[in-house]
Amino acid sequence: MKDLGIDMTFNELPIGQPLRDQGVVSEEEIKQALKVQEEKGGLLGEILVSQGAVTPRDVARALALQFGMPFVEAFERKELDPMLIEPFPLAFAKQHIIAPLFRRRGKVLVVIADPTTVTVLDDLAALYGAGIEPMVGRPEFVLE
Repeated sequence: MKDLGIDMTFNELPIGQPLRDQGVVSEEEIKQALKVQEEKGGLLGEILVSQGAVTPRDVARALALQFGMPFVEAFERKELDPMLIEPFPLAFAKQHIIAPLFRRRGKVLVVIADPTTVTVLDDLAALYGAGIEPMVGRPEFVLE
């Protein structure tokens, strides 16, 4: 990946660790989810949500911690820069659960549900011709 000015300090701990550290999930719930993951596949965070052990917000906060990114709880529509929205394909936004917010210090701030999708951030940098500063938000919040 080329340098896009993205500070991606990835903590290699599995997502269960920050969830446990936040006190939102027990060791037993993580073990149960890992067993389901081994049998059926899937993402651990999504499995924990489907089991009712955590909320999508809990997973988003844990991903933000894991990747060293800010967590965005909410933003006002009026904060969105229309110049960023105009060239941004809606289908791309929905597929990757990502929303551009505004420019700051020469970078485009975006909210993304899954910070592991680094190639998406590369695509955005190419689209805007600027560095990208990702922040994590809940999937349902990003799609609003």
